[in-house]
Amino acid sequence: MQEPVTLQDIADRVGVARGTVSSALSGKGRISAETRDRIRATAEELGYVANTVARNLRVSRSGSIGLHVPDDPLSYPFYMAVVYGVVTRAQEEGILVTVVPKSISNDTRFEDHLDGFIVIDPHDGDEMAARLLRGRRPVVSGEAPPADVPAPAAIVTSDNHAGATELVRHLVDRGARSVLGVIAPPVAAWSREVAAGFHLAVEDSGIRSTTIILGPDVGPEQISEQIAAAVTDDVDAVLCAAEGTALIALQTLTKMGRRVGVDILLASWPDSLALSATIPSVSSIDLRARAIGAACVEALIEAIEEAANTSANAPTSTRTIHVPYELVLRDSTRRLTGR
Repeated sequence: MQEPVTLQDIADRVGVARGTVSSALSGKGRISAETRDRIRATAEELGYVANTVARNLRVSRSGSIGLHVPDDPLSYPFYMAVVYGVVTRAQEEGILVTVVPKSISNDTRFEDHLDGFIVIDPHDGDEMAARLLRGRRPVVSGEAPPADVPAPAAIVTSDNHAGATELVRHLVDRGARSVLGVIAPPVAAWSREVAAGFHLAVEDSGIRSTTIILGPDVGPEQISEQIAAAVTDDVDAVLCAAEGTALIALQTLTKMGRRVGVDILLASWPDSLALSATIPSVSSIDLRARAIGAACVEALIEAIEEAANTSANAPTSTRTIHVPYELVLRDSTRRLTGR
């Protein structure tokens, strides 16, 4: 049986990126007419089957993928942005997305009905993430999975260590000399990377620091109480390195009579739409969640096509794809002017 022609085959022949080929064949994206014509001519020459249903039949695929995200209420805004990126990019490719909950009966072989899976932020102890990574279908992981499960076909990640380090150095540049770090539980690779970046930057800068390591099931009221107890008179900056905690910190500091952006600085990892609308708005690291979701889809398509072409569901090596972050400066980190 002749192997199906993939988008990567066309990209290699034309000398462009795989995403450019996808956009040209779907009629989307900003591509010159000359490049679009070359891509379409090459696709026809190679015998590429543009119809999604026909292409799926040729390689015995369903045209559907699974998406699994953690059940973490504080992180819902970030995860929903990732989901939007996944669904939008998948739709452009004619692929359906099925959300995979945290628990399904072991007797249900739902994996057999999906071509591959995207697992976002696989945490220690996430049984569904582990099940998918141990399965027979290709998996792409948004952030690195725990060490005790098989490696995925690809990992899509940000440089979390560098982002946390840059955020601390920004606070120091704005005059901070005593910073409180509110750090997510160390149950995922990204949270451990952020914590390491925070501590390295604090040590290199020679400033004082206090750290709150949040528990896995802590709620907003408990977080507020911990922040209020830790913000002593000498603390002049708070870095919240857990989704949703910057909003809690802003409310808490305001109730304490501290003027955010004036006598105390506040920064967040990661960014969210809400942080741009608060008073004051909050400086942050934008992880570009939608871009992460889109990159996961593109990596999974390549993994699925590789598995179909080689008759092997497990890749020989794991690719790492970095999505650049952005430091977003807002009013909460104006230079300190004293109390």
